[in-house]
Amino acid sequence: MSTTHTTQSHREDAGGAHRRAAAGPVVAMLVVFLGGASVLWATGWMRGRAACDQVEYHLPAIRRFAAELPRPNLHDYPSATTPGYHLVLAAFARAVSSDGLPLQIAASLFTVALLVIFGKALAMMAAGRERNGWELTALALPFAASPYVFTSGVWLLPDNAGWLLVLAALWPLLAGWTTRRMLTWNAMVLVLLVLVRQSHLWAAAPMCAAAWLGLTPLRDESLAGAIVRPFSRVSASIGAIVACVPAIAVVAAFAKEWHGLTPPSFQNQHEHGINWSTFPFILSLIGAFSLFFAGWLWPGITKLWRESRPLVIVAAAAGLVLAVLPETTFLRQPRSSGLWNVVKVLDDAGLSIPWGGHPHTSPLILLLAPLGAVAMAGWIALADDKRRWVIASAIGAFVLAQAANANCWQRYHEPMLLMLFALIAAGFARPAADPELARHPRLAAMRVAGPFVLTACLMLVTIAGLFGRDPLQPEPEHPSGSISNDPGR
Repeated sequence: MSTTHTTQSHREDAGGAHRRAAAGPVVAMLVVFLGGASVLWATGWMRGRAACDQVEYHLPAIRRFAAELPRPNLHDYPSATTPGYHLVLAAFARAVSSDGLPLQIAASLFTVALLVIFGKALAMMAAGRERNGWELTALALPFAASPYVFTSGVWLLPDNAGWLLVLAALWPLLAGWTTRRMLTWNAMVLVLLVLVRQSHLWAAAPMCAAAWLGLTPLRDESLAGAIVRPFSRVSASIGAIVACVPAIAVVAAFAKEWHGLTPPSFQNQHEHGINWSTFPFILSLIGAFSLFFAGWLWPGITKLWRESRPLVIVAAAAGLVLAVLPETTFLRQPRSSGLWNVVKVLDDAGLSIPWGGHPHTSPLILLLAPLGAVAMAGWIALADDKRRWVIASAIGAFVLAQAANANCWQRYHEPMLLMLFALIAAGFARPAADPELARHPRLAAMRVAGPFVLTACLMLVTIAGLFGRDPLQPEPEHPSGSISNDPGR
């Protein structure tokens, strides 16, 4: 009896500690989002890329579905994504209001849930790692300040509903929960995820990787430990694959209905085979963002250099090759927005590296992609147990899924990277009390200062983006059916 009470007391204490640790990041993120969103809603602000997407695409789709319920026509509609997000809001529009502002406020609940759960995930990942509130808040804020997270919460975009479900699928795996019950949970979340955005089927890969690693001891970080006794791992892996079948069936059903991977109106825009520029671009984003997380990442880089210098060299060389082979100059629609805008400035200044007499390689991508490849290896090395292979499978599957899109846009990549970096840092970077790091007070300061500087930069980008072009009209009742040339889509 006393043992049961003691165990229950420990659980309650742990739960209370997690809630206290999560309070700072959650409050800070909600202040950033709700504070800014309230001002924009109150002033009726309708400028910038996200507002244009609402007017031209997502609001018309929601209203069309609301009019068609309970039998919406899913063959073609003004969104390139699966219709889960739009159907939920269509039900709200049918039952409560189809006006833009009420729908925006209702849809913002996806973002509020995303930020709350993200803050709690950071706190639970950090359990036992001696993180302080400033460190966790610093890790959380870049995600909330990202223009692609903030504006997607203010206006009617399905992005944050997708990231919420990505987090729900990925976080338990990073926390090391691989029970049969968690497999069932992930299977259900994966179905909901592909109902919101079909390209997120990549989340099946880390789920299957976690099942494969079930026989590996938690503290075994070696590759040998991840592949030993392969035949003994087949049963668990088959179970995970079977659990993914419902989500695969959902994507297959939509592909059959659309005769492609997107609704017919968007197939010319998005479906053109592999976009090879996606690989160096994502590596460049990893390199750029990792500079701000250097205080957290540095132990992973030093560990990698100490234990496997050839791997560092190979990673840098691979990043260099990926930066050289595909064309990485600015090209409106497929290579535009975000970091591509900086590439355009260099192109206009005549600084692109030619190949075959034509501009071919951006020096910015040429510099950042090798850096990003090394940083990515460092992030994976930072994970000091078998979960590093779950992280590696998540990154690999995510990049491959994004490369299937003809448009390499930062809005598809940035939130995932900011979320994943923060979770890895909270869960695996060595604590501030580590004697080795205690000798480097500047590194400890960088763990807080770097992400805060990134937050400030992202806020400036977000604010600047709010002064983009106006929507074509306030709230059209009928979609135009045309494909926009907006580079941020």
